Amino acid sequence: MDRILWTQILDVGPPNRFQHAMAYDSDRDRVVLFSGRVLVMGPQGFPIEQRPQDTWEFDGSTWMQVEDIGPPGRAEAGVCYDSNRKRTVLFGGANDSGLLNDTWEWDGELWTQVAESGPPAGAGYGITYDAQRGNVLHFSFANKEHPQGTTWTWDGVEWTQVNDVGAHGGFGVMAYDPSAQQVLMCTDSSGDPAPQPGPPTFTWNGSSWKQISDIGPHINTTAANMCFDGKELILYLPTMVQTWTWHESGWVQRQDMGPSKRLGTAMVGDLTRQRCVLFGQEQLLNQMPETWVLRRI
Repeated sequence: MDRILWTQILDVGPPNRFQHAMAYDSDRDRVVLFSGRVLVMGPQGFPIEQRPQDTWEFDGSTWMQVEDIGPPGRAEAGVCYDSNRKRTVLFGGANDSGLLNDTWEWDGELWTQVAESGPPAGAGYGITYDAQRGNVLHFSFANKEHPQGTTWTWDGVEWTQVNDVGAHGGFGVMAYDPSAQQVLMCTDSSGDPAPQPGPPTFTWNGSSWKQISDIGPHINTTAANMCFDGKELILYLPTMVQTWTWHESGWVQRQDMGPSKRLGTAMVGDLTRQRCVLFGQEQLLNQMPETWVLRRI
């Protein structure tokens, strides 16, 4: 195995934020960041929270703001890059108006709303591009009607519900593994009785979820990030400062140091450089933005 190391590379860039949307555009070699929750000083001298409509891109060394209008600002939106259609797809989230279920696409120059409805409105989704089947795969988390969540696909024209039975407790983080040509979803084990066996891990076969492992860390998926870095799947737990990688049938811990403990981060795989890019954290006012990379040494 390669050695891996977390390194902070920047303390400048977008205003620090948390619960933002972030995806990697592999065709233009850009990390795309949209909105999130930002603390600013209000007119009465007290911090207030904003959800800006700003869009930023990171080229591997520098952040640049590329748009200041677009979808209504939001937190906890689902986002991924559709490499077939060359679009960053954004779905749902939450703002002061409530829970959202609109769909937008970013082509590198302009945001366009492409659907007004689809999966249930909400925030904190599992979403990824399933390259094997050529569609965006969306796992809508648990609600009263569907305690294990529901699964949907987006083909660029419409959302289609493909399964009304989800996986485990209905909460999870997911990513596509090109080396195995499969989607993996790691679900929440925080509600399981002790001792927890680890996160139930599932694969998607196009119509249903299949559990393939319960080996690995005990996690709360509201504080977990997962992506493919160009070589392997990476699971990062920012509240525990633990980095795990997926190997055949289970998760293997690789690192127990890195960025300080935090919440609200976003992490994507930079496929060109075979590394992960992590940005943001739940914050104090005027906290400096931090960009970290997990690279091979």
